[in-house]
Amino acid sequence: MRLGGILRSGDNTMNSSYALVRAWIVIMVWMLTCLVDADSKLYRYVNIDEQCGLNTNENVDITAPAGEVKVTVQQTSIDAVNCSLTLTAPAGKRISVFFEGVFYFPVPDCSYGSLTLRDPVTKQHLTPSQGVCGLIQESQPKPEWMTLYYTAFNKLEFVLHAKSTTLMGSIVFTMKYTTFTDTGGNCFRCADVEQKDVSVCIDKKLICDSTRNCFDGSDEDFRYTSNKSCSFKCAKGNQTISSEEIGRASCRERV
Repeated sequence: MRLGGILRSGDNTMNSSYALVRAWIVIMVWMLTCLVDADSKLYRYVNIDEQCGLNTNENVDITAPAGEVKVTVQQTSIDAVNCSLTLTAPAGKRISVFFEGVFYFPVPDCSYGSLTLRDPVTKQHLTPSQGVCGLIQESQPKPEWMTLYYTAFNKLEFVLHAKSTTLMGSIVFTMKYTTFTDTGGNCFRCADVEQKDVSVCIDKKLICDSTRNCFDGSDEDFRYTSNKSCSFKCAKGNQTISSEEIGRASCRERV
């Protein structure tokens, strides 16, 4: 009788432990789901690859306030590069975009192939009319065209074209975009040191998330965000420092 009571007590304890474990698993799955949903709501990633050789014209609705357009077209995979991509943000928003890291569009000059950015509403070329091309390493000085571009309305068009016979390698580059308003509201205003003629005000959820969304990086700089958890990069090199390290010799060359 006593033995049976002990066994029953042990069974109850074991069942309670299993129930607790199951509850924790459910909670963890729910938390992970929330994190994934949060990421998908904040960032949208668009890829342009070998399909660019099929004369494709793709339209992508972007409800997320930021994201990337990543281009990777192998030299030998297609006969010609010829495609366009149109990003459409919610009504009332504008789109800003800038190059991130290296830029590889290896042709003799831009008459043989190039990337063009256009505002399809105003029909205005944002990049130079002949487009942009070339090989720009991350450590090299950036040409003037590797700057911030922005639309007047809620649409942005990428146009890629080249003959594979003129390509001297694969096309590889990444452009980061954000949707923004220029009328204020509950948003973070990028410092925009180099762009005085437009006010780029981005979603506040994008600040201090270790991702540069403002062209000048001010959304990750505590001097502009007033958020002490933000860090920023020294003026020379790619060293990232925290607010506690400001003033140390390791970052004397800071901006």
